Amino acid sequence: MQEHGFRAVLNELSPALSFSDGRLDINDGENNEITLSGTGLVLMPSIFRKGPPLLMHKDLSDDVWYLVYPARRPTASPDGLEKGLESLFGATRAAAMRAVQQSRTTSELAELLGTSVATASRHAATLRVGGLVDSRREGKAVRHRLTQLGWAVVASVLVKKAFSLR
Repeated sequence: MQEHGFRAVLNELSPALSFSDGRLDINDGENNEITLSGTGLVLMPSIFRKGPPLLMHKDLSDDVWYLVYPARRPTASPDGLEKGLESLFGATRAAAMRAVQQSRTTSELAELLGTSVATASRHAATLRVGGLVDSRREGKAVRHRLTQLGWAVVASVLVKKAFSLR
């Protein structure tokens, strides 16, 4: 909403909706139309609503309109995380992010990535500088794992893929 505004949000909710110049049109067979001139509009996704959005008031004295629209179902595929991370970090670093969801040594990481230990170490270092991976020495080995920020990135990619607007 911050990037494209309220109009884009409403226009993306349903093909039956269009919003322009403060006017909300609902093509529901009755062609409902309201002008939002200072009145509130509450968006209410519903898993029970099918078909076009429903526009209603709580009561006649209420200045707030309620727009009930069909909630979108998650659409992420099993490879949604992989593609999302790849678009952010590139294929090898995305594979490293997936690999260090469990604590891994640099050697284990290299084996999983199909790279040299030096290359795996560089990928881990880049992710560590970004705050996405924590690395700790254990004897002769260094173990890598996702930080809270790393998990947040993984989670946000999953959420974005699951609830994509298109």
